Parts: sequence; structure tokens; C-alpha cells
Amino acid sequence: MTNTPPSKASFLPIFHVLVFFAFEFLFGFIPSSHIPALGMRIIGIFIGLLYAWTFLSFTWPSMVSILALAFSGYYESPVQAYVAVFSNQILMFMLLTFVFVAYCEKSGLTRKLAHWFLSRPSLVGHPWRFTLAIVFGCFICGILINPTAMIFVYWSMVYEIFDDIGYKKGDAYPSQLCWGIVIASVMAYACKPWDSIGLMTIGTLDSVANGAYAISYGDFMLSTTPHCIATIAGFLLVMKFIFKPDLSPLQNLSAEYLAEIRSQLSLNTQEKIAFAAMVALIVGLLLPSIVPASSALYSFASGLNFIVVIAIILAAVCTIQIKGQHIMDFNECARIGIRWDQWWLLGAALVVSAALSSNSAEVGITAFISEFVTHYFSGTTGIAFVLLFMLILNLFTQVTHNLTIIAIGIPISFQICLAAGLNPACFAIIVSLAAAGAFATPGSASCTALGFSNVEWIGFNHSFKYGLTTWIVSLISLYLIGLPCAALVFGFGL
Repeated sequence: MTNTPPSKASFLPIFHVLVFFAFEFLFGFIPSSHIPALGMRIIGIFIGLLYAWTFLSFTWPSMVSILALAFSGYYESPVQAYVAVFSNQILMFMLLTFVFVAYCEKSGLTRKLAHWFLSRPSLVGHPWRFTLAIVFGCFICGILINPTAMIFVYWSMVYEIFDDIGYKKGDAYPSQLCWGIVIASVMAYACKPWDSIGLMTIGTLDSVANGAYAISYGDFMLSTTPHCIATIAGFLLVMKFIFKPDLSPLQNLSAEYLAEIRSQLSLNTQEKIAFAAMVALIVGLLLPSIVPASSALYSFASGLNFIVVIAIILAAVCTIQIKGQHIMDFNECARIGIRWDQWWLLGAALVVSAALSSNSAEVGITAFISEFVTHYFSGTTGIAFVLLFMLILNLFTQVTHNLTIIAIGIPISFQICLAAGLNPACFAIIVSLAAAGAFATPGSASCTALGFSNVEWIGFNHSFKYGLTTWIVSLISLYLIGLPCAALVFGFGL
């Protein structure tokens, strides 16, 4: 019996772990005449974290990086470093949001909302109205609930419709519509301030700016939604006028078929309570942004904290009983809903980004970037630099997870904005939108990866074709709509 030698692939995880730990604990020993030793240690931790997120995992490298930051001397003790994570309001809100979304899905509300959008009587005999209802229905439901979950919900529904009206796997229209659902979900993440991309953007800016520049939920949605809608609409226009799929089977979509779907849309008591809770949450989160300062409600609304709003709603739902049974099991919803990988990623990103952007002379990174920008970009106009930086971030997000790009882009852009006289809040939105346009490869975002994995109805080769098309559309929209809207809401300069 002979022993099979280990393959090269089996050594790769060990190699990646060694590289990660070398960045985390040894990079700081590299001498630098421009950046102090503490600053070099923090840079090493940041690079190591990005490396591990790419090749290893989100969860345990984030834990190790927080520990390394404590040992670097930035924090007085490991306890202080982890307290900075667990006491962060954004991270606490993220946990409770995970629980609330799981409750909405468990109640059955998610599927009922999706069915409502695709069963409107006006869709009969109008294939492109049906297409719009599917894609934008997914977009709206994704904003209200969970975009990733909506991919599976809408895919399962359209599969049944495809079978009933005569479409087959490999046909162009089903392939393109399924990809349109992916785009809608990605864009729902992009304009939703209480989910991963929005929380990462708002939290990272707040962390690096020490609260000096804040983005309200209302302003976030106001500045991002037009670009998201334009990106979805742009792909549908390409689909209609360039791809031109065969729509003839959609003529079989009868009024009776849609009426049968509508007959199953009545909400039961639990779903009505879940819908009321969802409306209350959205109103509560947006209230501080929409109530005029002169209104009598302003003092009450301005005192509302996003954690307070969602905690009150969850507590209220947990107390409701129907026939002696609680309608929400908090522990069960937490177990199935909390995505710890995203939570630890955001936690590590916030504390490491804050360290990178520290104005302390012992860190010295801020001063170095300011000198660098002043020296090399003094003759560059603000708008030219923004256009170039948007393109660079958008290119990188095609091969790197978009949350990673936000974690990289906002700390760098914050220092550049201060040196160039630009508004960091406006630039943070631009970074967020550039990072959200992740369509060209399966490694760019989790929703996009789902699209590439749907080899039966979309097809792997078609995914690259549609992904490249969507990337170009989103990049055009980013320049023509995203940037002007961000500048209009926040102001381009200081």
C-alpha cells in the first residue's frame, strides 16, 4: 500500500493562514520613515484582514484582527478592543434586524408580498409590464425584507409560471428574467440603509469621522435609490432592444391564472401583524429624516434611535399571543436569522477603519495621506479625482466582495476629502454605490454568486454575458445619476 502525497491544494489553506498572521503580527516591524511603528502595525492588520476575507473566511479572521489591534498598542487591552465592537450601535441594530427579517419570513409575509406584485390584473397581455412587475416587485420586497431571500422566493414563483406557460430551461427570456431578479436584489441592498451595505457605509463613515459627518437613513435612500432604479431599468432596456427574447409564451399568462394567485393572497392574523410591524419599523426609522424641524413631532422624532425603534417593535411582537401561543419565538428567529459572518466582518471593519483614520500622531496615517494627496493631486480638480476613484473602486469590486471595498474605500476617501475640500458624506455614498455595482464575476457579491450558480435557468456562460452588461449599465448610471444625486443631497464640497 502506497501513501498518496498531499496535493498542492491541501497546502493552500495553511499558506493563506500563515500569510494572514504574518500581516497581522509581523508587518509592523517593517521600518518606515513616513509612518510611525503603530501606524505600520495598523496597516498590516488592515491588509491581513482584507487578505483573509478574500482567501479564508469572514468570521474568525475578524476576531483575530480585533485581538491584533489590541496587541498593537492602539487599545489599552483586548477587553477594550472587544468592548468597542460589542458596544457599537450599528452592530447591535444589525443583530436585531437579522432577527426581525427572520420573523417576517417565518410568518409567511415575504411570499405573500411577492405574489401580490406579480398577480396584478393589468399584466394580462402585456409581457413587459409583467417583466417590470417581477423585477421591481423583487426590488421593493428586497428593500422591505431580505434581498437574498427574495431571489429564492421570486425564482421559485417564476419557475412555476415558466412551466405553466411553456418556457423551457435554456430559453432566453427565463434566463434574462432570472438575472433581472438578481440585479433587483443587489440594488435593494445598495439603497437599503438598514442592511449590510448601508450599515457598513454609515457605520464606517461615523467611525472614521468620530461622528463629525453623519448620514441619515432618509438621506441615504434619497441619494442612492435613483441610481438603483436606473440600473435595473437600464438592463431591462438592453433586454428589450438588444437581447430581444421571445415573449410569445407570455401570451398564455391568462387573467384566470393571475386571479387564482390573487385568491391566495389574503393575510392571516400573523401575517397582518408582521406587515404592521414592518410598516411601523420603516416609518420609525425614516421619521427623524422626514419630520420638519418646525413640527411639534420633531423633538419626539429626533429623540428616536434606530435601536430603540426596532427593540420596541420586536418586544411588542414577542408579547402578542394567538390562541395562547406567542406569534414570535425570538430565540428561534435569532438562530435562523443572524448571519454572524457579516456581523463580525462589519465589527472588525469598524474598529480597524477607526484606527486607520485616527488623528493621533502615534498612528500618523492621516498625516501621511494628507501630505501625499497635497503633493500628488494638488493640480487635479475634485471632480476628476472622484471620477477616477469611482472607476478604480468599481473595477476592484468585480473581483472582491463589495463590503470589503467599502471597508477599504471610505477610510481612504475620508482623508482625501479632508485634504481636497470635498464632502466626506457625499463621497461615502459614491464609494457605496461604486462598491454595490458588483455584477461581472461570482466573487463580487453573494447575490451575484447565486446568479452564477443558477446553471439550469440562467446558465454559467450567460451569467458572464449578463453580468458584464449589467456592470457597464451600472457604471454609466453611477456617473450620470449616482454622482449628481449624492452631490445634490449632501453637497459636493465642504
